[in-house]
Amino acid sequence: MRTAIKLIGIYIGLSLVIGLIWAVASYPHMPSTSAEWLWVLVLALPLQLAGEFLGELLWQNRVTRFVQQRTAAKPFSVVRIV
Repeated sequence: MRTAIKLIGIYIGLSLVIGLIWAVASYPHMPSTSAEWLWVLVLALPLQLAGEFLGELLWQNRVTRFVQQRTAAKPFSVVRIV
């Protein structure tokens, strides 16, 4: 029971922090209703974690490592940008 409450507290805390960061980053388009704020707080942590996971998958891909090795010595690379 104690661990469940601790996990819920951590989830709420991280969701608040990430939700506020998202709100500041998208300042003119902030949620206006309580339902929108609730969606931001509920979805903030899962969406952030999914984005981090997807970014890590793309960054550790064989193709990206190959491009990194081939273009490491070049100061500018169109292939790396693509």
